[in-house]
Amino acid sequence: QATLRLKQRPTHTSLSGELYRMACCLTVFLLAGLLALYMPIVLVASTYSMLLDFDLNIAAWAWMKSFCRYQDLPSEEDSRHLDQIHVAYASDAEGFTALLSSMLSVSLNVREPHRCTIHLIVPADDFDLANELVDCFLRELAGSSQKPTVSLHKAELAELNRSTVFVSDWIRSNPRFQKSSAWMRLELDKYLPAVPRVVYLDIDTIVTADIGQMYRMRMEHPLAAVWEIPVYFGTCVDERYPNPPFDYAAWAFNSGILVVDLEKWRAQGLQQECERWLHAFQGCGGDQLAINFALQGNVDRLPWSWAVNGLGDKAMSDVIVPCIRSGVVFHWSGGDASSKPWLATRNKAWDHIFEPYIPRKHCSVLPKEVSALYSSWPRSAR
Repeated sequence: QATLRLKQRPTHTSLSGELYRMACCLTVFLLAGLLALYMPIVLVASTYSMLLDFDLNIAAWAWMKSFCRYQDLPSEEDSRHLDQIHVAYASDAEGFTALLSSMLSVSLNVREPHRCTIHLIVPADDFDLANELVDCFLRELAGSSQKPTVSLHKAELAELNRSTVFVSDWIRSNPRFQKSSAWMRLELDKYLPAVPRVVYLDIDTIVTADIGQMYRMRMEHPLAAVWEIPVYFGTCVDERYPNPPFDYAAWAFNSGILVVDLEKWRAQGLQQECERWLHAFQGCGGDQLAINFALQGNVDRLPWSWAVNGLGDKAMSDVIVPCIRSGVVFHWSGGDASSKPWLATRNKAWDHIFEPYIPRKHCSVLPKEVSALYSSWPRSAR
């Protein structure tokens, strides 16, 4: 019997060891899963805290809570005056390559294309080219039974006192702000006087969901946008307001993807308020800083998935990679112009987002080499 017990002990010990190892593997697996889930949030939080050294506020935490996850928009407004969807862009001829792809992304994913109007605000000098671009757009959609309407608007140089706005070192080092198209976000109500609401998109955006959901989202304020760390506001604010009267980091937002309730915008005189801040900062920070200070936090917050910013910034891109599938509206903000998806120097990690909306047919107003950049990709079906 003693001999039998001794022979059985190794079996019992071996079984316990196997169970122990299985438990350890399961624990490691669960920890790895949790780490993969929360690491992007930790990285963003630590990065942002190091950049600005401020306590994360309610808006920041709300954004971080939605980071890396798909999140529905607030329930849609129950209002017939929002039946027709309005989307607006502002661009000159240099931006037509990006503009056409963004327009196609909106059109191919909107649930009711015939209820969508795309407004293009372009300088008078580029108006003929813009008409050709619209023809290219319609040819791309030739196989679709329903298409959005495209409305062209001639941009006028913003009525700004150039002697007080165009004087800061910041704005003089950013030549794009010498163009009328750079200021159109502040004057949407002037170009769209009969429109109750509009989704404004920068041209370096791609929309992969029904834009109607964003257009009809329930809003309490004149504007909806995604919170963003005000990285480049610091210099402008420090120069003009060493002790800023507002906690601007708490309500900062990126102005590249906006939902604007134009009725509230007009009623509250926000264009004039934006211009007041432009003069106060002497143009430093451009229209984005001015619109941030004009709104002062009276903004509805878009969840991260509906305004995925930072695709143009290498550091931010590395953080976004694990959760890009959760996004539906993408913005190549950050970094420099070389990272844009229509250039050979682009970050190819995002090719799968941009490629489906590359024009398939010849367009005389676009560079010939654009489609060649994606020639190695199998053409996505439309």
